[in-house]
Amino acid sequence: MSVSLLDLHRAARARRTPAPVPLGLDAFRARVLVALSPRTRTPNARAELRRLADLAERHAGLRARSNQMAAVRAMLRGSIVELDTGEGKTLVGALLAARWAQRGEPVHVVTANDYLAQRDADRFASFFAAAGTSVASIVSASSRAERAHAYSAGVVYSTSKELAADFLRDSLDAMKGRSAASMLYEGERTRMPLQRGLGVAIVDEADSVLIDEAGTPLILSETPVRAAATGEAKRAHEVAASLVVREHYDAIEQTRDVKLNARGRERLARTASGVRGVWSVPRRREELVTTALVVRIFFLRDVHYVNRDGRILIVDEFTGRILPDRTWRRGLQQAVEIKEGLEPSTPTATSARTSFQQFFRRYRHLCGMTGTAREARGEFASVYACRTERIEPYRTSQRVRLPTLVSADGDSRDRAVAEEVERVRERGRPVLVGTRSVHASECLSEELDARGIRHLVLNAVRHEREAEIIRSAGQPGAVTVATNMAGRGTDIELGDGVAESGGLHVIAAEPNQSARIDRQLFGRCGRQGDPGTCRLHVSPDDDLFRRFPPRFPLGSLAVRDCQRRAQASAVRQRASLAHADDALEDSLWFAAM
Repeated sequence: MSVSLLDLHRAARARRTPAPVPLGLDAFRARVLVALSPRTRTPNARAELRRLADLAERHAGLRARSNQMAAVRAMLRGSIVELDTGEGKTLVGALLAARWAQRGEPVHVVTANDYLAQRDADRFASFFAAAGTSVASIVSASSRAERAHAYSAGVVYSTSKELAADFLRDSLDAMKGRSAASMLYEGERTRMPLQRGLGVAIVDEADSVLIDEAGTPLILSETPVRAAATGEAKRAHEVAASLVVREHYDAIEQTRDVKLNARGRERLARTASGVRGVWSVPRRREELVTTALVVRIFFLRDVHYVNRDGRILIVDEFTGRILPDRTWRRGLQQAVEIKEGLEPSTPTATSARTSFQQFFRRYRHLCGMTGTAREARGEFASVYACRTERIEPYRTSQRVRLPTLVSADGDSRDRAVAEEVERVRERGRPVLVGTRSVHASECLSEELDARGIRHLVLNAVRHEREAEIIRSAGQPGAVTVATNMAGRGTDIELGDGVAESGGLHVIAAEPNQSARIDRQLFGRCGRQGDPGTCRLHVSPDDDLFRRFPPRFPLGSLAVRDCQRRAQASAVRQRASLAHADDALEDSLWFAAM
């Protein structure tokens, strides 16, 4: 029996080619209509969910409670649900994924990191098999062949970065005219499209993925054929070091930006006398020097990045995790490398880009869950057409928030935190201290060491034992100092006798830009009706107050006011990015035809 090229093409297309997805705002409107369609609600939906819950109990050892089933039903309606920490969002995601996979939709469960993607896919493998579907995970180390195999599964666990990057790779191949037929003809089977389409996205930690990460575009880069010269960037760093704030430029703390004034531009013009090339172009040399100034003033080591073995690695400001495969663009990466005394890397050219807002609006059905959704409910509605629903905890929370404490400066604040740790620990209670940066966690660690307080540190530099540290963080007398990465996606379980002594005590050593992140940290205690307490410490030199000067005496009211202004600024930034994406895509609609 002979098989023609056309037959091969049809078979490959049916198996691997993504279903056509409308672009931009059309996808947004189409998904709204699908979400509201009666097809999302069937008469025997509750019975089928109950059957899946029974399978999960038999094969994963997890019993679904009434509030978890309510969360599944809400997400089937396309909602973002607020479900408190410890209420079992992992099981909710698995039940929902199985329900959607039964309808033949490609389902992507978006997790906070590679570890959780791998863990959850392995944990629920037998459950999904019993439910009549398959499951796989994709992590940053997955090869193209492994990704292609994983996307053939009914349910795929991965991170937003990996899913969006694979979508861009498929789009890039399509734009280059690499059709399925031509690839089969050329024998390039490995270059077939990876994804089967963007059907259903179930987003865990939805506020982090859909809101916090939305302000950063995802870019696929390739090294230019001719490596760009680095002499101009080094010259810009030297010139920037000679400029004086307010005399040659203004530093804008709120937007982390620098503006050269007339005297600064005159100073640059004198440095360009008799010089050829890029430095002789006024606009270009001003851009180079401005970038160097921004890096010198606002990009802080062990806050925004770490220098690991001579390599600059970005630290996620919201989670405190290292982003190993990401680099800054527009010369920022090279400017940081020069600042650190390293040889600047070769700049890369952009091959394809998207924002996470644009990417997730392409899914036909989008839903999510998080412990902190209400602060962002307006943005969920306006950007993603998702309503926010609060799911009450199975047991009433006993968490007590203690009054905010104000210190004179950062050093005295560290001493106050250490004293509080000492007092609480003496009662046999565990303590979790959350900091905003690697540097802050290391400074506090030194203060605890000076007092002889045994503790563990979890940050972007010291993260190898994360799972072990989180498992022990609820034991009697345990002290854990961590950045915002601490326990996101996992629970801190209390050891013997801890509940009777008052539960876990959580300290936020500095307010975050977003009240959601503070609330996420406080949610580490008081899970599933356990007792627990939490407290915020502040000082005048906190980053929040430097960027958004308080209009009230320092305390809870000032924190709330500054955080509201910080979030309003962040919302405007994300809205600007979304509008730019829509305008760009509308102007290039013909490229996707």
